[in-house]
Amino acid sequence: MKEKEITMSDLVGRTVAFTIKGKSIKLSETTLADFAAFRDHIKTARLKQIFEATKDISIGERTIFINEVVREPVTDLDVQMELQNLEGMLFMLYRSMLKNQSDITLEEVFNMFTSFSDEDLAAITTVQSSLGAPDKEDEKNSKRATVKK
Repeated sequence: MKEKEITMSDLVGRTVAFTIKGKSIKLSETTLADFAAFRDHIKTARLKQIFEATKDISIGERTIFINEVVREPVTDLDVQMELQNLEGMLFMLYRSMLKNQSDITLEEVFNMFTSFSDEDLAAITTVQSSLGAPDKEDEKNSKRATVKK
């Protein structure tokens, strides 16, 4: 049996490059680490909201509110809901682009995509999310990988 040589693309997942509205974009498959970073992003956004909303109350009361937010987990439903809004979509696009452009910032991604129409963003996020879907070769190989008793 011939061994397959492992390439860098095998290690980092699928990548797709395309141009939309004159901008060259390279997206890679998101991983569990990207979703963990997204959960952290959600938690940080919640804390910023609490800091802003409680700036005029006493430190003791403010601490209580902050501790409640810190203890409250970010659930899978929270993640799904946040992925439905513009900021959530752009954060995951940022994480997808970060694999190929290590110097890109979240702010740059926000600036790049906020001028796009909803249809353009939907198309881009569809492309990005499809990178994790199995391709025909993966499906064929998974059917072959049966356990013999």
